[in-house]
Amino acid sequence: AFSDEVVDSHVREQADALRRLYLEKANATAKEGEITLVVKRGLQVVGCASFHEESGRISDVVVRPSARGSQVGRALVNSAVAHAKKVGAEELVAEPQTDEAKAFFSSLGFQEGDQEGDGAKRMLRKATGG
Repeated sequence: AFSDEVVDSHVREQADALRRLYLEKANATAKEGEITLVVKRGLQVVGCASFHEESGRISDVVVRPSARGSQVGRALVNSAVAHAKKVGAEELVAEPQTDEAKAFFSSLGFQEGDQEGDGAKRMLRKATGG
């Protein structure tokens, strides 16, 4: 996985298309202040995630169905953790929308945290440990 600094435009386009295809959000492209992490197989993007450096929020974790179960999601989150350490973030925040996503983040060391004002359940993980 790697961040925006080394992403060619065709890779960014594939990541945006992957988000639009598999996320329920209408506007599922990277936002200001976020970096895009991607995992590729050959020329094809098989997974992507967004990481917001200021808030430590990891979001829009998407893995192609054909690549699920092959550690792509784990690689994306591990890359976000490494980047968080690099930029000095103390913790990462995820807001899983499904039980499957909650179990996934839990398996990677995230623990349930406080609810946000909008009622979203947050999961937290220290950037320095699991």
